[in-house]
Amino acid sequence: MYHAALAIVFNKEGKVLLSKRYEPKNKSSHGKWQFPGGGMEKGETLIDAVIREVKEEADITIKLLASIPFTIKETVHKSKEHYILLHGFPASHESGTINCENDPESSEIGWFEYDEIDFKSTLPGTKELIDKALKLWKKA
Repeated sequence: MYHAALAIVFNKEGKVLLSKRYEPKNKSSHGKWQFPGGGMEKGETLIDAVIREVKEEADITIKLLASIPFTIKETVHKSKEHYILLHGFPASHESGTINCENDPESSEIGWFEYDEIDFKSTLPGTKELIDKALKLWKKA
């Protein structure tokens, strides 16, 4: 089982941050929109990982809106023997201008209104995590 720390980042206008995955060898995720995030490095907590990953992938700093993430389980392979736990942390954009030039696994990055997102072109779990995070963001 693989654990991924993801940030569901909202800007002041309530738009959510998504990047387009660039991984031609992986047909199931290449070209799909995703949250910034990834795996933990040795000795890292999920919180450390998500803050580091957002800085590396989007070149911005964030403020977490919760210390406990929304977690969902997704099947990685059709064999249903491999799973990924997606730990989504709602967050707000604190500083910096989004930029994915230093992330070789992203081809584009942008802020999106909820109604602009084509959830058929996102990685699994994206809609579910945005829906959960939006409720918390609106209260912040």
